[in-house]
Amino acid sequence: MKDSVNPIVSAFESHKGEVNWVEWLPDRKDMFMSCGTDRELRFYDVSTTKAIQVIYLDEPALGVTLASSPIVGHPRLVTAWGPSGMVEAYDANTGKRLPDLDIGDAADSVPITTVSFNSKR
Repeated sequence: MKDSVNPIVSAFESHKGEVNWVEWLPDRKDMFMSCGTDRELRFYDVSTTKAIQVIYLDEPALGVTLASSPIVGHPRLVTAWGPSGMVEAYDANTGKRLPDLDIGDAADSVPITTVSFNSKR
């Protein structure tokens, strides 16, 4: 019988709900972020199994992204989006909430499936 090899290299502190998105930080090969139904945006460093920062969101998140280049006034802008059509924005360094970008119609919410930044502008 062949020895089986466990494909899991390491396990990280888990969310309290389903995870909807995992993304490597564009400027750090040793860090990633995740979000999910527990309304948490978590940042992880691969050298530890615990989240190094947790940002608490207003609603469950379907996805999250970090601007790969500095945005004027917010060098580390991170956004999370959910089923209501609202895009929540935060300063990734401080966790401070920034003004939201409301794309949906309150009477007829439109789920957002992705958000990206134009690094050339």
